[in-house]
Amino acid sequence: MNCIRGMATRGPLDNKYPSRQHHGGQQHSMDPSEFTRKLHRQLIQNLNEGFGPLHIRGRTGYMLKATLLSHGYTVIITATTKEKEDALEAEVDNYHYLQSLQAEHQILVSRLTDDAYDDPKLVWN
Repeated sequence: MNCIRGMATRGPLDNKYPSRQHHGGQQHSMDPSEFTRKLHRQLIQNLNEGFGPLHIRGRTGYMLKATLLSHGYTVIITATTKEKEDALEAEVDNYHYLQSLQAEHQILVSRLTDDAYDDPKLVWN
């Protein structure tokens, strides 16, 4: 958790993180935007590698487990449709409001371009 929190804040790498030596330096070189871009590229290349459904459906979408294979970071993401994008934005706003109460969890928000919705590879069966 400290490693992902450090990435979100551009803080120091977690000394207990097993792959720390692969990241180089003492600070995270990747910010949340770059993390999102890398995760998106990985998703476009292969829908199944590093991604898996959790079979949890909510009001705004479906929860998925996503692992950025190049770094070993695993996060839970919400996948939604374009029609529910506004509802997801409202949910994100609520998370930001409550973030000060979140002692253990780091919220990373990512957005895909509109073109991503038209990509047939991004449709889960």
